[in-house]
Amino acid sequence: MAGNESMLALAPILHLPPVNKEQMAPLALMRYLNLLTEIYDEVPTDELCEDDLVEKEKTKREENTDKIREWIQNCSKDSSQSTLMVYPYAMVISDYLRDLKGILKTAYGRKLENQRRQAMKEKRLKALHEVNPPVDDAERYLTDDEQEPFAYSVPDAIDAYLDGGKGCPLNDWRFDIRAHDYTRWTLTIKKRKEKEILAKNAEKDLARFIEEIKEAIDKLKKGLAKEKKPSFAYPQSLIKYLPGRWCDLDMPGTSEVEEWAEPYVWKRVPPIIKNLVSWNLTWQVLWLPRIKYELLGVPSLVWCYKAQVLIKVNLAITERIFNKQFHGHECTITVKTQDLGCFYLDPVEWGDDQEGFSTPVALLSMLSEGKLEDDGIEIIETADTRVGYIVRGYQGEYVEIDQKFRQFIIDITKDSTLAKGLLASGVIDELMADMIRHTTMLPSQTTVIELAKWSNEQRLQPTEIEE
Repeated sequence: MAGNESMLALAPILHLPPVNKEQMAPLALMRYLNLLTEIYDEVPTDELCEDDLVEKEKTKREENTDKIREWIQNCSKDSSQSTLMVYPYAMVISDYLRDLKGILKTAYGRKLENQRRQAMKEKRLKALHEVNPPVDDAERYLTDDEQEPFAYSVPDAIDAYLDGGKGCPLNDWRFDIRAHDYTRWTLTIKKRKEKEILAKNAEKDLARFIEEIKEAIDKLKKGLAKEKKPSFAYPQSLIKYLPGRWCDLDMPGTSEVEEWAEPYVWKRVPPIIKNLVSWNLTWQVLWLPRIKYELLGVPSLVWCYKAQVLIKVNLAITERIFNKQFHGHECTITVKTQDLGCFYLDPVEWGDDQEGFSTPVALLSMLSEGKLEDDGIEIIETADTRVGYIVRGYQGEYVEIDQKFRQFIIDITKDSTLAKGLLASGVIDELMADMIRHTTMLPSQTTVIELAKWSNEQRLQPTEIEE
């Protein structure tokens, strides 16, 4: 401290107010300066900052500085005579300033301790870097139970290193008793590393793994080679007429079919080659007509469809290079492209029935006779492979007939009646054949009630179909 004026301007850490010596009672000023001198003599306040104090100390400091401010104010020459006579002699100011001194001494001592610890920490970190314990090798070559005592041996070894091997043979810190465990563990790691035979084991395991892959591929290929295409439970007489083209139908979607088939695909693939196999699907859809009888102004047949799907799965291995570890040794494996074969999933009926189109029975009867038009049945348009008909009494706008469907009707009735032909093709049962036999002509004055009455009578007493 250079002097009283200089002293009063220092110590921002104290949070003490500036004092005008000319305005303060002399006795009070003397006591105040003496007490401040105590603080400056014992605490290097210029080395302290706000961050060195904890919150509790800051709070306590403010309590003291508030009391000191009050004391300074009451020791001013401007204060009343009674106050001036009392406050310069008040001993409590000594308590406040010395309490403040104790706070700062504690903070400064803590700061010195933190600095000492930080310096020691940096010194030990530097030593740790220089000793460079084989941490990676310890993790690889020591068991879990051994790694913990190895880790505990490192700090003692660092202590020996920092002492520089004083009193040890050749002044080598590794001969220090404190480094004994660390030295023993490092030698253990070195011996295990030198004796490592993992490379040979890795080669053996690699060869065994490749052989297992080959066996799995061969077994899969032999099984696929025996696959035969299953047959549809589908009337063969219908296939050439392509029933799926008689009207517009919603085909199964690619993603939908693949999602359904995927679990069945992986059941056929051995797990060891699952990641090597790629697959794709092709499928065949056959539409099986299912006929309903309805009265749509005139007796009519509604042609509904059920999709039958046969899925073919093609398996292959595409060229791939990948790495695999055996006993810690990484090996590179190359797999060449090769076709594995294919297999079929059992035919399944897909989705719900789809309603295709309806045809008056009279129109079908006309087509079976090879006619293009008839009484009450007229062509209204032709386009590509389809012909549009308007039928008297029919509720729909018109009936569109595909050429393949027309040929189907002609062929099945070549040597038979319409009812017998449809029955023989498997698309109707005997009761519906009996109904068709009695409704092949367009009624001239038939009402809905009469047709319903007739239909009910036929169900009660079906007419036998002639052979």
